[in-house]
Amino acid sequence: MKVLNIVLSIVILILAAVSAVAAYMLWEKRTQMTDGWSKMAAAINKASAAIDRDSGTRIASDLSVASLSHEQYAQLDGQLRKFDAQIRKLVEQRNALAEAVRVNGVATELRNLPEAGDFSKMESYEASKDYVAKGVGDFAKRRNQLISMLGSTANRLNVRLNAQELKDTPATGYRPFDTRVNELRAQFEAYNATLGNIVTIVNADAEQPDLSDENYAAALVQVTDAVRDLKARNNKALSLLEEINNKYRAVQEEIKQRDGKIGALSSQLAGKLDEISQYRRALGLADENFKPWAVGSAESRRAVRGKVTEVNSKFGFIAVDLGTNTLVRQDAGEGKFLEINPSLNKGMELCVARDFNDPQKVEFIGKVTLTTVDGDCSIAEIAALAPNQKIQVGDDVYIDAGFPADPKANK
Repeated sequence: MKVLNIVLSIVILILAAVSAVAAYMLWEKRTQMTDGWSKMAAAINKASAAIDRDSGTRIASDLSVASLSHEQYAQLDGQLRKFDAQIRKLVEQRNALAEAVRVNGVATELRNLPEAGDFSKMESYEASKDYVAKGVGDFAKRRNQLISMLGSTANRLNVRLNAQELKDTPATGYRPFDTRVNELRAQFEAYNATLGNIVTIVNADAEQPDLSDENYAAALVQVTDAVRDLKARNNKALSLLEEINNKYRAVQEEIKQRDGKIGALSSQLAGKLDEISQYRRALGLADENFKPWAVGSAESRRAVRGKVTEVNSKFGFIAVDLGTNTLVRQDAGEGKFLEINPSLNKGMELCVARDFNDPQKVEFIGKVTLTTVDGDCSIAEIAALAPNQKIQVGDDVYIDAGFPADPKANK
């Protein structure tokens, strides 16, 4: 019995020692666990504070170290759900931001754009983000450079563009430039049409210039050559005109001199006519059955007959053998006649016929107008021609004086 008590005492002693050791170890573990718990609570609080920074949230104040201590174990699940919700929201925002960055890269048409997952992976998001940021920056730089170049080009066309308006509302900002380009295009087409018309006006038989872009330079040479040819012809015509004018002035001077002579001769003629009248009375030609033609009367002019003596095609005039000295005969009976002056003058119209004295062959040729009347000849211009007719030297001339121009109609 004594031995049993000793053994039991030893066993109890050992158990007490073991219990003491186990209690110590349990206490040590509890201390480690509570210290770890506190560290975990501090880490969660620190992480929450980091998430709260510049994010507008206040979750760190709810997830304080004290609220996460082992002493608040009953509320721990609710507190951790707040942290979990914040982490989930953070991940969602990170993913949305990563997708937005990637979409910006797609929108700016970046080449070799990283995969979608590279924008959310820890090891690649930095490089992916920097790649897109640089690409977007380059895109903005190119856009601004393009806007600047567009503005410079528009200025040369007298159009002022607003750079900010081009960025904010491109369609509205660009419209003045587009309108100006359309106006210039219309002007350019009108200019091209005018160039074509110039060539046609200069030379109706010339081909229209090909004003397409690839042939534009050659077409301009064609237009220039046509205008240069026209200028040469114009200069030649001006030279010829000056020559004609010189000859015309000489003829005018000669006409002026002859007009002076005509005036003197007209005065002499008046005296001669008066003398003739006296002779007529002396010859007994003044009876009541005989009526002498008056000078310049229609009867005297109907008796006028002459010939074309010259046709000058170069200067466009003809000469006839009629003038202020021309006299026509009035039959006075018994072999007597009177010579009457039909009084030809400038502006009178003469008819021209061929074979006038042959009723079977006579042809009406045309009409001429006297421009210069001299003593025995006159200068006339062509007033009208019958179809397919041409005045020739030797053609007969006469005065209509109220009768039809065509002598056949008067036969």
